[in-house]
Amino acid sequence: PDEIATAISKAANMPREERIQRWRPMMDKIEAYTIHDWSADFVRELDKSRVTVPADHFRHLGFGWINETQMPSYRTAAELDAALKRAMDRHWILPPTGSSVS
Repeated sequence: PDEIATAISKAANMPREERIQRWRPMMDKIEAYTIHDWSADFVRELDKSRVTVPADHFRHLGFGWINETQMPSYRTAAELDAALKRAMDRHWILPPTGSSVS
């Protein structure tokens, strides 16, 4: 869009003194806002979020299925318990800290 091109052109041709005058307050805010501030804000906002699930879907929670077609349906509580036990008995092998995962 033309507005973006105009803004980029204006910024590219801005005098040095004006760039510094605009840049310093922005950098002061960025430097004062630590990762701890960011993470606290993130967790606070996350805490506000709620997911609502119909009552008949409670048996699917915690399995990681993302839509109804992936959710297996258990006819009895015993079938659900067996699936939970299998999931809990799995050994999860995670990559060491700092390694990259492809």
